[in-house]
Amino acid sequence: MDNFEKIFKIWEKYEDIATHFNELLIKLRIQALGGIAIIGTLATTTLLKESKVDLRQYLLPLFFLLTVGWLALYFLDIYYYNCLLQGAVESIKTIEKKTIDLN
Repeated sequence: MDNFEKIFKIWEKYEDIATHFNELLIKLRIQALGGIAIIGTLATTTLLKESKVDLRQYLLPLFFLLTVGWLALYFLDIYYYNCLLQGAVESIKTIEKKTIDLN
């Protein structure tokens, strides 16, 4: 196995890692949107069925709960998964630069 084949195998592994993190980010975002939509819909439907309930009493806590959940997902996305993805992409760029330098 020559040097180029070794580098290609390493590059391929990093490409798989970057693809994996990208898929995780997409799944996280889609599931977060779905979860927030379901929670909001269920809460609204439940509150509207109770005709004697004052909606103003429940809207602020519900909004606060959804906002905290959304912010938690945002920070997980941006400050964890996105950093892992960027690290994998930077490693790929480094490998590609070294490959160009070999030629």
